Amino acid sequence: MLKGLASFIVSSRVAAFGTLLVLCLLALMLPLAALFSSTAIMLVVLYAGSRQALYLAIACTLAMTVFSGFATASPLLGIAMGIAQLLPGLVLASLYKRSGSLSVALQTAVVIALAIFIGVIRLLPDIEQIWAQLLEQLLTAMQANASLPAAEMETVVARLAQFMTGLVIASALLMHSIALLFAHWLHALVRSNDEAEIEHGEISLSKVLAVATILISAAALATQSVFLAQLSGIIGILFFLQGMNAIHSITRAMTKGKLWLILSYLLVIFIPQTMLLLVLFGLIDSLSNLRSRISH
Repeated sequence: MLKGLASFIVSSRVAAFGTLLVLCLLALMLPLAALFSSTAIMLVVLYAGSRQALYLAIACTLAMTVFSGFATASPLLGIAMGIAQLLPGLVLASLYKRSGSLSVALQTAVVIALAIFIGVIRLLPDIEQIWAQLLEQLLTAMQANASLPAAEMETVVARLAQFMTGLVIASALLMHSIALLFAHWLHALVRSNDEAEIEHGEISLSKVLAVATILISAAALATQSVFLAQLSGIIGILFFLQGMNAIHSITRAMTKGKLWLILSYLLVIFIPQTMLLLVLFGLIDSLSNLRSRISH
């Protein structure tokens, strides 16, 4: 089914445009759909090239602008949603197509994410107050069903606001990175060479980046620096992906590998703390090529 859907998306410009527009509009109601709109634009990049994908992204954003103008009297919402959903995917897939390496593309993406994070912190020094206001409105609406005292609520809001910028950027990096891995796999299915793409799709991050991540994390713990904690969180997304990628490689060589792979995903979904173990596994794999040793 997925192969048929991917083949339909790349079959023509009309099919690609229609699919993108439906997914982008769906994301206005279901934010998770943004993962699939990003995957779709990435698939177009990998199959038809960056220029073709750019034209489709512009057309889709214009259509969303018209729709949001009529539906909400706010055309800027359509522009913002189009840019947020399609531009990161377009850039990331173009980096991958040009470099031919998932590792290079993802490491470039984290550099861009860090630059955006630092830029936001520098250009918007009152960003914490903005987040605090938004969180206060959200939590106040939820407070009717909660027993949290007002004073404690303020403490929670103030603490969350400190980390929100890094959390939002890290979440966006994770979503679009997963979309790239998904698009890579769909592209292989369309080309009918998914087995040949396995090696090409492995992630192997720089040892220098791994050491830098460990040092930044240690410094964040030692100094209790919110800024450094957010930096390490953004970079840590890459090593979570490497950890999952290593598990894929290891389970392929196991007798009941699919069962262990499914169990790994279930742990990540239902026990989010498992992500920290996978980040650590990714760091170890980067420094020692652990997957190769276990596989052999």
